[in-house]
Amino acid sequence: MDVTDASLTRSQVTAAIGAVNAQLRANEQRLRQKVRGDVLERLLKIIAEERAKREARRAAAMSLPQGKAEEDMPAPPDDAGEAC
Repeated sequence: MDVTDASLTRSQVTAAIGAVNAQLRANEQRLRQKVRGDVLERLLKIIAEERAKREARRAAAMSLPQGKAEEDMPAPPDDAGEAC
């Protein structure tokens, strides 16, 4: 870098700033892709879990005596499933 030539120095600094900004944009884009991927994986897992729960409820409802619906069954206590 020749500090005695202001025009050349300005051009070199501008080029360096452009390179740094390009790298920052690329890094930000990569991070966004990773976050989207993580969210998608999490959502797919939740969907699979909810489908399994729904199927379990459906199977339980099928095993109830005729004329009894799941709504007719007593609700579990509020503290059901909590660790002591």
